[in-house]
Amino acid sequence: MKHPAVKILFLLMILGVVNGCYTSKSDLLGNEWEEPLYATLFRGLFPGMPTPLQINLDNLGLFCPVGTTVYGVELNLPGGGVKECYGVSVAPLMNANVSMYGISAGLMNSNHNVYGLSVGGGNFYEENYGVSIGVYNLKLPKKQSGKPKMNLLQIGILNTAESGLQIGLVNYNPNALIPFFPLVNFAPFPE
Repeated sequence: MKHPAVKILFLLMILGVVNGCYTSKSDLLGNEWEEPLYATLFRGLFPGMPTPLQINLDNLGLFCPVGTTVYGVELNLPGGGVKECYGVSVAPLMNANVSMYGISAGLMNSNHNVYGLSVGGGNFYEENYGVSIGVYNLKLPKKQSGKPKMNLLQIGILNTAESGLQIGLVNYNPNALIPFFPLVNFAPFPE
């Protein structure tokens, strides 16, 4: 450990473990997190500042608390997420962001809103204002309002949504002219 950055990273990991890391009080979409002491102190030193780099080890956010907005690169090892990511979010297993503006890549991507490109084995979201490419693309059930949620484009083997264009082996869209249709399916965008 001769390089200073490695020492700092190691110290932050130890501080996270000593202070109890992060414990989630809610779902994977990032609502209501507890923070260890060092994260609270960091937030006090730099209030309201987004970070250009965030590394999450499970639910332990290095450099900044898990709820921080990222403008740059978010690396989730093996998985994790933040409330908002503007840039690139990468995980070997799972990305779980409330809002993703940019590129999300992982084995699984679970985002409340996608504004950009989501690439993974499975992509799960409430609204997709971009392109979702994966083996399985699932538009999660709608919350509160009864109107269909936005889906722009899904490309995969199995696609489910309530609107938009779907390209894949099996496409399900209850609002399409034919709800189950192979290869290509489309339903109008919600108003």
